[in-house]
Amino acid sequence: MSSKSPKTPFKLLIPGALLKRVDYYVTNDDYSNRSEFIVRAIRDYVDKLDYVKAIDKEYAMFEDKKNKEEKSTDDKEDSIRSGSR
Repeated sequence: MSSKSPKTPFKLLIPGALLKRVDYYVTNDDYSNRSEFIVRAIRDYVDKLDYVKAIDKEYAMFEDKKNKEEKSTDDKEDSIRSGSR
C-alpha cells in the first residue's frame, strides 16, 4: 500500500505571466515539475490560512479573558465603594 494520499485530477488555468514565474521556480529550485510546485504552494497557503485562523481564535479568547477580568475588577471596586458609604 502506498504511503501517499490518493490524488484527484484538478484543472487549472493561470495567466501566462504567472506561469513564467512558476516555471522559473520549477527550473531553478528543487521541484520535479509544475504540479509539485503548485501542490506545495497550495499547501503552504492553506497552512498559512490555518495559522492565521488559529491566531485569530487565540486572540479572541485572550480578549474575552481580559474583558472578564476587567469586569470582575470593576465589580469588586463597585462593591468596595458601595460598602464604604
